[in-house]
Amino acid sequence: MFFKCNKLTTKSEEIVFSMLIFVFVIPYLWIMMNPKKGILPRNMSTYKLNKQIFILAGQSNMAGQGGVSYSYWDGIVPADCKSNENILRVNVGLHWEIAKEPLNYGVDCLRNCGIGPGMAFANAILNKDPNFGVIGLVPCSVSGKGIHYWSRGNIPYDQLLKKVKFSLKDGGQLRGLLWFHGESDTRTKFDATRYKSKFQKFIQNLRSDLNFPHLPLLMIIRKNINLVL
Repeated sequence: MFFKCNKLTTKSEEIVFSMLIFVFVIPYLWIMMNPKKGILPRNMSTYKLNKQIFILAGQSNMAGQGGVSYSYWDGIVPADCKSNENILRVNVGLHWEIAKEPLNYGVDCLRNCGIGPGMAFANAILNKDPNFGVIGLVPCSVSGKGIHYWSRGNIPYDQLLKKVKFSLKDGGQLRGLLWFHGESDTRTKFDATRYKSKFQKFIQNLRSDLNFPHLPLLMIIRKNINLVL
């Protein structure tokens, strides 16, 4: 974050500038450097052993745009997206916490995160099978980034690996990847025709780097793109 301004000529201008820094910049830096650790149930040892882990990745629709208008979320949480002590998430500071909407908060956005499919997905599993165990969600979505950003050496991919490996270090089972992506790659025919090969490479790399050759994949994507994985 950079600021450019002309030389401050009066004491009042210096005071105003200092106030702007205090009001806008310091809170932003504090949030990014000190993410909330959240509150976990007391029997944390059980939670460490029994997590059923799902990766949530893709673009803005996975990050959550439900209820967002003019870059602000309305704060309304549908019943099927409510928090549950059996649903955790890995936050941006690599801490487990009780998952709640907006699920992608701090990962890709602060004020304009809204409702995505992650919480509804997790709640639907537990409603279907109350004995499924504790679900650990790993949100990794990045808005507006095409498939070429999800390659080895790029920040979205490397951050995904880092968070997933953290989620597994205290025990748990990786159950699959939820992928909601593709809009940025439909803007030109050039990008659209190359999506298949790039996506296949992304999945191959991910399965290899996680040492999980049969990682299940659930995706929402344009139906006219045929993929064989």
